[in-house]
Amino acid sequence: MWGGEHEKLATFLACIMTLYTVNRWLSVRFNLYSAGIIGLASFATILTPTIDAALAGFILAFASTVTIDVSATFA
Repeated sequence: MWGGEHEKLATFLACIMTLYTVNRWLSVRFNLYSAGIIGLASFATILTPTIDAALAGFILAFASTVTIDVSATFA
């Protein structure tokens, strides 16, 4: 009687743990990619001598929304 229910619970918990692990793995990868995009935008902003402060702020603010957009897309 208890053996079948215990096996079902163990299988359910294994599935939940697998989904959690995959979710965390994807989250770390997307955050790393987003940080790379923000870093590249920052580097390009610094290296461009003719850019004004307003445009630089816009570029960095837009690049920082990449993390939110990617997370919302795959969540």
